[in-house]
Amino acid sequence: MTVMNTQNYTLSSTDIAPAQITAEFDSLLERLDQKHTGDIFHRSDTSNFMICVARTDLNSEREELISLICRLVAGRVFVVCIDDESSDLFGVNISAQCHQTSDGEFLCAELVEITAGRKALERVPSIVHAHALVGFPIDVLFLGDRIPSICFEHFLPFAEKVFFHGAQLAGRSTQQRHLLEHTDQLIDLLWVQLAGWRGELKEVFGSQRMVQLLTEVGKIEISFGSRGNYGELSSYYIAGWILDRLQLNVVAVGARGFECQMPCGSSVDLICEHRSDRTLDLVSFQFGVQGDEYVRISSGKYFETQVSLAGITRTTHNEQDALSVTHCLENYFLVGESVVNYRGAIERALELQSLRSGFQGIE
Repeated sequence: MTVMNTQNYTLSSTDIAPAQITAEFDSLLERLDQKHTGDIFHRSDTSNFMICVARTDLNSEREELISLICRLVAGRVFVVCIDDESSDLFGVNISAQCHQTSDGEFLCAELVEITAGRKALERVPSIVHAHALVGFPIDVLFLGDRIPSICFEHFLPFAEKVFFHGAQLAGRSTQQRHLLEHTDQLIDLLWVQLAGWRGELKEVFGSQRMVQLLTEVGKIEISFGSRGNYGELSSYYIAGWILDRLQLNVVAVGARGFECQMPCGSSVDLICEHRSDRTLDLVSFQFGVQGDEYVRISSGKYFETQVSLAGITRTTHNEQDALSVTHCLENYFLVGESVVNYRGAIERALELQSLRSGFQGIE
């Protein structure tokens, strides 16, 4: 596996015996010092990070993401590449990837690339434990279109913080619940990608008047059509967050949606769907019996929010960040993203998915 070189200096060694990993890193840094005598190199010893990816899922974007993590996280980064076509294949390559800091010196991340067949994968945890930087936890990122089930077995037990994308677990609610039970420190990149929607809704319902109006909501519609394979999942994430924040209880499920009940006892119809025939994503709240008062947020290239109350409609526009997985990770490490309400929202989203599957007779 070749990692895209976006650092100032990169020096590598291939086919390393696992027992020699630390010694080889010492040698690489010595060679860098000798080759670039005018520069100062520092090893970063602040974190351990592990990336698990199937070999068939590797592409240039994901290789760039690996290089980004080396720059942002530094420390020691283990990339475990699973080769499903092989059983006993096993190999270790290492590289020092060094980038220039603001003071002109160089900070070096230590990248350990392990390629393993399915049977050989059981060797990986002991190698990671033996060569992880002492005194720091090991965070794990599951990268790729789907998380191989074997990764849960081998790598979850020692992961403190887990990074993943909800679409990797689409239709696998048992494994997602397993993640929820494993750690409180889950960073779901789909949740991060949907931060703009939560921000728009918080802004609209930020005043006391709008909060009081929520007690009169009669219908909530969530329709996502522009998010490809995970449009439906995105709609459930937003729906779960709304249910959790408004403390709505689901009392019935129908062909198009759900009947919910507010804490005050009033009924709310919830429509949650994926419309592949639509190019816009939509979240709307309708108030009162007639539904002629509403809040409607749609998203294409930007967010358009319409608030119609007492016969007056006000429209505003806000920029929308189209965040790729790479940009999500970069934003998380550089800016941060709140995951305070994530657990409650996802549990409600899983509840909706389970009810929908039961209604449709899906096992």
